[in-house]
Amino acid sequence: MSDKKNNPNEKGRYWAGLIYPGDSCPDNWQELMQLSGLQILVSPLHDLDIADVKTGELKKPHRHVIAMWMNTTTRRNAQRFFEQFNGPKTIIRLESPRGMARYLIHLDNPEKAQYLPENVLAFNGADWQKIAIPDDDKQEAMSIVNLVADNGIQGYYDLLKLCEQEHPDLLDFAARQTVFCREVIWSYWHATATSRRRRSIMTENQTDNIANNQPQFLDVSDLQTMFGVGRSKARLMMDALPSIRVGRKDYVTATVLNTFIAENSGIPIKWPKCKR
Repeated sequence: MSDKKNNPNEKGRYWAGLIYPGDSCPDNWQELMQLSGLQILVSPLHDLDIADVKTGELKKPHRHVIAMWMNTTTRRNAQRFFEQFNGPKTIIRLESPRGMARYLIHLDNPEKAQYLPENVLAFNGADWQKIAIPDDDKQEAMSIVNLVADNGIQGYYDLLKLCEQEHPDLLDFAARQTVFCREVIWSYWHATATSRRRRSIMTENQTDNIANNQPQFLDVSDLQTMFGVGRSKARLMMDALPSIRVGRKDYVTATVLNTFIAENSGIPIKWPKCKR
């Protein structure tokens, strides 16, 4: 970032500032950004940022904005753009948009309130994913995901030690991406626990049905719940199974389902091809 905050002729391609939607910012601020023709990224509404740790007082709700020009432009011109949103007069020139793009959701600041990347607003072709997480990071991210799953890692400390001892090429990424790594570990174990609960419920239901000498009939919604998938995928799963139709609904018994899964190592499905 540049420290030449008062030089109107300073030039750069990437500029950042603050806006206050719902307060000083005009109601049509999104339309103005779209009409500017600039590639722009806008953070989710930062309404949980803490101003005073001792009192817990929150900062005024705001959004961070990154405006990106195709060619270099002067600070004066960038200020004209930001002035229409009635935010603070101070704007920042960025050497690269990556760091600020990641700051839009506090990706590298676990001590701050965390926001969701899907709530980042993008205008005129701007792509938060490509700017904040380059391809190299994506490959390392997936390596971390596989490392957690393959080794049953239960905590961030264990991950760092494993990287240090056996995967030094991933240590820098793991050390920088604290929030990402912790989220991967948590979601892995959450998914594992959920899967165990589903299997336990299925076993209990099957035991009850066998004791009562009654077959258990499952429909599409049951498959959704059991396998944690969307309705479209559950529908394709039902189509692949030896189901029976009763009225307008298809059913499969738990016994048939388990036999099919055992014989086929799962439920192979084929997604329909998209028409181009």
